[in-house]
Amino acid sequence: MASLSGRMKSESSSEKKVLQDRLHDTEIQLSQLKSRKRDELKTEGEKREKEEQVACCEANIDGMKAKLQACQHYIHSLEGSLQEEVLRHAPLYGACLEAVYRGAGDHLVHP
Repeated sequence: MASLSGRMKSESSSEKKVLQDRLHDTEIQLSQLKSRKRDELKTEGEKREKEEQVACCEANIDGMKAKLQACQHYIHSLEGSLQEEVLRHAPLYGACLEAVYRGAGDHLVHP
């Protein structure tokens, strides 16, 4: 009877050790899983932030393109106005003045 009792304690002790080892392994796996999930959430947050920054930059670029187009249109209208003025006043200054102003205008627009 004593040997049976001793064997049961030994088996119980070894089962307890196995269960403790499995519990420890499971706790390690849980810790690793939590760490990975935190990293994933952090990465997703950073990705979302970058996407917002890209959207903001794209909006700024679109705004700059619109301003550039408006400026180009304004320059084109100024060129036309300058040419009209030169043609209007050319008889007063001489016929060669038109070529001088046209050359100066081209230089201003295309340095």
